[in-house]
Amino acid sequence: MVREILVRKRGSASVLVPEGSSLVGARQNRVVVETVLIGPSQEAPLKVGCVQQGRWGGASSKFAVGDLPVEPAVRRHTVAEAAAHGRVDQRRLWADVSAALSAHGVRSATEDYMAGVAAHRREAEERARAFEPVPGEVGILALARGRLLGLEVFGHPDLWAALRSGVMPSYVLAVETIAHGPQARAGAPERAGTDWIAKIATAPVQARPSRGLGVQLALAGDGFAGAGLWADDALAHLAVFGEEKTP
Repeated sequence: MVREILVRKRGSASVLVPEGSSLVGARQNRVVVETVLIGPSQEAPLKVGCVQQGRWGGASSKFAVGDLPVEPAVRRHTVAEAAAHGRVDQRRLWADVSAALSAHGVRSATEDYMAGVAAHRREAEERARAFEPVPGEVGILALARGRLLGLEVFGHPDLWAALRSGVMPSYVLAVETIAHGPQARAGAPERAGTDWIAKIATAPVQARPSRGLGVQLALAGDGFAGAGLWADDALAHLAVFGEEKTP
């Protein structure tokens, strides 16, 4: 089972590969499960999980970036598993992909998560355009009836501006998954966005070496878990997701 792919960076600039990025092509479509910053002319292994159970083959050995990142409802477990164990539970990930496809009303012969993206991408992008950016914006806090869907932050407004058009629709896609999943039935009290930010800001953080530049971060608290990357004395990326049943 392929759990890592090797990325080589050519050129004089560093490149950030965020957790949640979708990779299409090669033998199976995949999701990046840990953020990596790759320095100039360096190479680093990317931790990945498979989001297409029924295909092992293809005309090309190369990956391309998918149309949208993988939605938070699918990333929720991969982030915690990668931070805790260094890998994801592949069977669990396939089950989450199946649940997302079912929530989106999409059938795929190869259980391909990207089939759901293809079916709803234009609608999700159109809905995401209703959220206008504000000066200095660096990310998104998304709630579903007061329950945390995700908090995702990038290290600079310019970086967020470059990624926003893909990240925002991925959160729109996740709303349907949440609406048909366990969170929709949980009887937990709702919380305001400021309450979630305060809880996340005070959560204990663990640090460990990164496969690329910087230091990997992992945090967990009452009803949430997340991971990120600290590099050059600043936060490069942080993604925090609510649990299936928040207290």
